Amino acid sequence: MQEQFRETLALKEALKHFIEATEELNRSYTALKEEVKRLSEELSQQKNLLKAIIESINDGVIAINREETVIASNQKAKELFGIEDGKKIHTFLPNLEGELEFYTIDGERKVVKVSNFPLKQDGKEIGKVVVLRDITRERELEEENKRKERLSAMGEMAVTIAHEIRNPLGSIELFAGLIRKEGDPEVKRWAESITKVVKSINNLISNMLIFTRPLHVEKELLELKEVVEECAEAATHALREKGIELEIKGKAIRAWADRELLKQAILNLLINAIQAIEDRGSITVEVGERENEAFISVTDTGCGIPKEVQKKVFDPFFSTKKRGTGLGLAIVHRIVEAHHGRITLSSVPGRTTFTIYLPKDGEDSPRHSP
Repeated sequence: MQEQFRETLALKEALKHFIEATEELNRSYTALKEEVKRLSEELSQQKNLLKAIIESINDGVIAINREETVIASNQKAKELFGIEDGKKIHTFLPNLEGELEFYTIDGERKVVKVSNFPLKQDGKEIGKVVVLRDITRERELEEENKRKERLSAMGEMAVTIAHEIRNPLGSIELFAGLIRKEGDPEVKRWAESITKVVKSINNLISNMLIFTRPLHVEKELLELKEVVEECAEAATHALREKGIELEIKGKAIRAWADRELLKQAILNLLINAIQAIEDRGSITVEVGERENEAFISVTDTGCGIPKEVQKKVFDPFFSTKKRGTGLGLAIVHRIVEAHHGRITLSSVPGRTTFTIYLPKDGEDSPRHSP
């Protein structure tokens, strides 16, 4: 009997230790769960912080593994090239080093510098980090500086040419006028031809001088669509002569600009579009706004402008036309620049679009005159 009592006590003692061990195990398990939860939250915070840092970078960032499959990318990379995780990098990027020039769906020119660096983990290279830097503005400024240097040199030359040529031109025009008074019809025709050539040269010199003198911009609040309609009216004869249809699209947008200068710019773009269409076709002029800018775009269905010459179209005296002076688009650029705006070009065979952007912010005031 006493033996059974001892066994019962031992059993109770063992059960007590088991219960205590179980409770201790539960406490340890609960503590472990809390630690795992804390570590998971900390890891999640670290991941979110790392993601926020990568998303805050203004450059596109892509991580690829050794098989060149995208394993991570930020929003900027997706915006630039439509990068998707899980796909091969070369589906989106032909090269992982160098500069890429392309046009967006909206027709904007972009220049992106692509660089890559080793992606390492525990000292081992497991892939690459590809960085996409948008250097469009840098290249535009470089091109603009080079253009200004050329214009400065041309300006000095233009003043000299204007002085040296206009004096004898005046004498030639005077003598041509005297010859026209002669009775011989043949002589009159020669004199009229001389006068036309003199006027053409004078017009060329006047356009050249635009680049040597600061443009005086007198701004007023303009309804851009009305200005476009006035330009379309002025180009009616040229449009009908070639059987070209003109469509004006967009809504009422207002911006501060010099009416006459803006009309000259738009009319030059319309004339350029008409000349680009060989036999019938259409021109679409659209007025709209994007963020803090108003825009006027002129699109034609002409032959297009080859990519290799698109960067030169705004340079003075550069022309793809046999009889062109190469000053029309240069003057447009000069006028837009004087308004602190910008002009872009997008062209493929059968479709060319020039877009003038005018600022709508506080700098764009009626009294501002460069």
